[in-house]
Amino acid sequence: MNKIQRLLANILLAVLATLIAFVVLEALANVYLHRLADADTFTRYASMRQLQEQRLASDPRFTPHRYLAYYPTPNYVAGPNKHNSLGYRGEEIPLPKPDGRYRIACLGGSTTYTEHIEDYRKSYPYLLEQHLKGQGYENVDVVNAGAGGWSSWETLINFE
Repeated sequence: MNKIQRLLANILLAVLATLIAFVVLEALANVYLHRLADADTFTRYASMRQLQEQRLASDPRFTPHRYLAYYPTPNYVAGPNKHNSLGYRGEEIPLPKPDGRYRIACLGGSTTYTEHIEDYRKSYPYLLEQHLKGQGYENVDVVNAGAGGWSSWETLINFE
């Protein structure tokens, strides 16, 4: 075996050893995160996919979605919190939109959905609708089209 062949063999061996080491480390990291890590450590070091899978497994408010990862579960009800048949937080929305009515769609993440508030009537989209109706705008509906954890990307997809 000449010098070039030996060099190539050593490079190939180093690359294979590195790949095997990364695979083993990835497997060990997954075992640690799923079996040994506390909730804060899991949240800090888990991948987005792992976080989404954990959230869906532990939170019936959300359903898997092909393009959004997850979305609010349609017809979900838990105490004073509920989603309508389209999966938006709050009351049903008449479809098609009646003539002479205006709709305001509030898009966004946890601040729009109002993640840590259990009663949908305390979310800002609902309060905005109530304020507008109190000002005499009875022909307006405000839709809470947010979902906790969504970024601008998921919000754009939802808007489409």
